[in-house]
Amino acid sequence: MILIAGLGNPGSEYENTRHNLGFNVIDTIASRYRIKLRFNKKMYAHLGKGCIDSEDILLVKPASFVNQSGEIVVSLVKYFQVPVRSGLIVICDDINLPFGKIRIREKGSSGGHKGLESIIKELGDSNFIRIRIGVGRPATKEDVAEYVLSEFKQNELKIIREAISKAGEAITVVINEGVKKSMSIYNGEA
Repeated sequence: MILIAGLGNPGSEYENTRHNLGFNVIDTIASRYRIKLRFNKKMYAHLGKGCIDSEDILLVKPASFVNQSGEIVVSLVKYFQVPVRSGLIVICDDINLPFGKIRIREKGSSGGHKGLESIIKELGDSNFIRIRIGVGRPATKEDVAEYVLSEFKQNELKIIREAISKAGEAITVVINEGVKKSMSIYNGEA
């Protein structure tokens, strides 16, 4: 089984914010593969089981805030006995990437992302696949926390929708052809 966790904040006030791109990608995959997401009280996450081609997957939207995602993700990894290095995929926003750019990595640091930091800390391992979607940095001296919790501007929507769709496609490539193939296709795109 492959566990695909999208990071975001719960609540309608965060629904269309930059920090919720992980949730947006999970929703896109769920729609594409007709997977129903349901809230699981015990696991404290929205979960959806399904298949991408012949591979069993579990879609996860933790019901905690981004910076507390680690405990939920790691409990699911342990419960479903997911092999971390090949079976855990985490999707999140990234202020260090240009707007709309996708970056796929097999391992690495949190890059300052509090959700990834939380997962790495709880897991005790940074060797898992992550897909980051660039939201760029604020143009003004706006606080970074305020920026990632802000909604997309009208002129950004087309680009970000394409990035969300490409991230979903990238996950399919990871599952069917491996992470290196997905990296070779999507990391070079503008």
